[in-house]
Amino acid sequence: MVSFDICENNPGALSFVMDAYMNGRPGLAERAFQRMQDNGILGDKLYMIWNDCCGRNTAKAVKIMATKPIEDIVRHINYEHGRGIPYEENDT
Repeated sequence: MVSFDICENNPGALSFVMDAYMNGRPGLAERAFQRMQDNGILGDKLYMIWNDCCGRNTAKAVKIMATKPIEDIVRHINYEHGRGIPYEENDT
């Protein structure tokens, strides 16, 4: 089970995780966050997925985290200018 430790004290990541569990599909959120935890995508990187890459669309971010190849997710969050690369609308 994933705990709030994955947020690494990042308030944006905490908002994302709470929204995903409270207003989404908790089972899918658990699988998605477990996958991120297993691959070292934590804290500010979770926030970047939600905020930068998915425009704060929690359902989109959770689906991407659950289904996209890890290499693709890492490419989107490791953008050299400090912000994540947005996923297009049809990327989910």
